[in-house]
Amino acid sequence: MQTINELRKALKPIGFTVKTKAYSHGTHATYESLDGNKLTYNVFTQETMPIWKNLFIWKEEHRNALKTLRENTGIIGLL
Repeated sequence: MQTINELRKALKPIGFTVKTKAYSHGTHATYESLDGNKLTYNVFTQETMPIWKNLFIWKEEHRNALKTLRENTGIIGLL
């Protein structure tokens, strides 16, 4: 993955996307499920964990690619 659009294409088959927003300290990424749930928290319940489990597995499997994308684009929150 070299661009954020390539990341979005890679996430779509597992039911997720990533949105970016520019702030004064830099651009930040937020993961979202395709049904609109935003990953803006880090404490999960038995109900919320199944929603995000596939994303966490995918992110772990693609950690090096996400790290490279972070370094190339400067987008915070990809890892």
